Amino acid sequence: VMKIAVCCSSSDDIDKRYLESSKELLEQLFERDNDLVFGAMNNGIMGLSYQIAKKHNRTITGIAPELYKDDFKNLECNYELLTKNVNERTEGLVNNADILLFLPGGIGTIYELVSAIEMKRSKEFDKPIIIYNETGFFDEFLKMVEEIYKNSFTSYKVRDLYNISNNYMNVLDLLNVINKENG
Repeated sequence: VMKIAVCCSSSDDIDKRYLESSKELLEQLFERDNDLVFGAMNNGIMGLSYQIAKKHNRTITGIAPELYKDDFKNLECNYELLTKNVNERTEGLVNNADILLFLPGGIGTIYELVSAIEMKRSKEFDKPIIIYNETGFFDEFLKMVEEIYKNSFTSYKVRDLYNISNNYMNVLDLLNVINKENG
């Protein structure tokens, strides 16, 4: 069983194409032997991941900062972790998952993505990071990061710390490879 941290939007106001794109991937992930680790909200893509994992009877770990502890009232998680702040929640997502999967999201998602890449670069963990970019949501972020590499603010080697996937079949293939590598 692999525990996948799904980092994504918790807004219900997003364009439906992001939900539809994410839904197919999430269905495939939780039909298989994967459990959910997430930011403990039942809205947006985050809520969709929770609902699909629940439908497939997967083990669910919710992690929320104190500020959002009431969000647990709308959830039935197998494990609930309360943190002091969002920084600790990000560490909790990293520490409680085998893989970090980034779907479209807001400032919190981008914060988690940049934090995860930096934590991995700093050798605080060595878990796969997957950016799911089927909708092109991360294109501008990836262009900005490319500028950082091109202008030598960060080494091009950092690019090797994460995978970018533009379709759900590619994500499933990556997970199969990771599963085999981990025995």
